[in-house]
Amino acid sequence: PEAWLALQQGLYRADPLANPPNDRPGDPLNGVDLPAAQASLQAALDLDPGYEAARLSLAELSLHPAWPRREAEANSAVAPAADSPVAEARRQAELVLAGNPDSARAWGLISYLRHRHDWDWRGAAEAGRRAVAARPGDAGVLAAASLALFTLGEFAEARELLEASILRDPLNLGSRLQLGLLLEFSGLYDEALAAYRGLLSLHPEYPAARACRARVKVLQGKAESALRESGQEADPFWRRYSEILALAAAERPGEAGPLLDRMIGEDGAIAAFQIAEILAFQGEVERAFDWLGRARRQRDPGLSALLGNPLLGALHDDPRWAALLESLDLPLDSPR
Repeated sequence: PEAWLALQQGLYRADPLANPPNDRPGDPLNGVDLPAAQASLQAALDLDPGYEAARLSLAELSLHPAWPRREAEANSAVAPAADSPVAEARRQAELVLAGNPDSARAWGLISYLRHRHDWDWRGAAEAGRRAVAARPGDAGVLAAASLALFTLGEFAEARELLEASILRDPLNLGSRLQLGLLLEFSGLYDEALAAYRGLLSLHPEYPAARACRARVKVLQGKAESALRESGQEADPFWRRYSEILALAAAERPGEAGPLLDRMIGEDGAIAAFQIAEILAFQGEVERAFDWLGRARRQRDPGLSALLGNPLLGALHDDPRWAALLESLDLPLDSPR
């Protein structure tokens, strides 16, 4: 009972819904008390070293993006250090699997680490499938497995898993955004718009949702509608990104060009992949490959969204495209 109580205290202290925002604007912790949550979870594990839920909760908490040191580690071009949060989370998951080889939650965490930090897409898919086999009704496990399959271009299976996840957890807004992206990459533009609209009905200012709708409308040849959509995007970064695409589609380079230059100057260190998307859409193949190279050096997570990406179609006939996919161990055949 004591270990269980400590676990619940840790989960509560890390839950943003249970901890209202503080009065310090810009504070990345936004009201949650991560150090206190970590202490409670560690106390639960100290009381019961075999407590699987406490061990995995502690591992997952260590990856929380609000920790001050996380940004540099996330963008590192080298493998995580042995004492890094990523390495520690992996160690904890492997400890759980050593005692319980069928732990769906541990396999789900391994899938996430392989996908997000190792860029081992096939290994992530394998771990995700093992997690689903162990607990086929778990929404988080289904979503994690779907993400790995999406990167590999296995769109049909990824969609099946993601829709099953949303059915079990309909308020997971991140999964709803991912479903829209998956449908968009599958060429199902009307269905993608409907998925994004469903997300906006739950959260009208969800970051990137309006930008994604604008991007789909660009692909449909509806530049003016895309411009109106981009103007409603709440997040400044995604608003500018989608506005550049819409202006380019409307053949207004005099307006799109300066905005892109500003994006490169202000966001080039963190948005190399999105810049490459814009350049490829505009037909600037050389510059697009240059920015994809930068994205790789920066370990931009956008590179997990190469296959099926409709903005990158102009690059497919260039031999550098196949070379890029091979270097990332991504399949060369078309998504299915």
